Amino acid sequence: MNRIVMLAVAGLVAITPASGLVAPLPAILVGLAAGVVCFSAVRMKPLLGYDDALDVVGVHAVGGILGALATGLFAMLWPLVIFCMSCWLWSAGVFPAWLAAQARIWCR
Repeated sequence: MNRIVMLAVAGLVAITPASGLVAPLPAILVGLAAGVVCFSAVRMKPLLGYDDALDVVGVHAVGGILGALATGLFAMLWPLVIFCMSCWLWSAGVFPAWLAAQARIWCR
């Protein structure tokens, strides 16, 4: 049961960097690959000789690195375009008003 939970957490950790940029099928593949890679990383812990009681390095560090690399492999273009357009709209219209409101609050 403990390993099943570890594999599920590893899959979620790996897909988090790409959560809005990857289609469902590649997301499942990333999660499955993260389960295998993170399980292998946890099994290598005695060989490397580091102390990690909760398998944080093997699951979160290795899974996060795998997820970041998988984001570059499987990312779709249209969410990036929408994100860049929203950033442009944010900086053009909303950000100056937000900054003025923050200055008004903090400079009382």
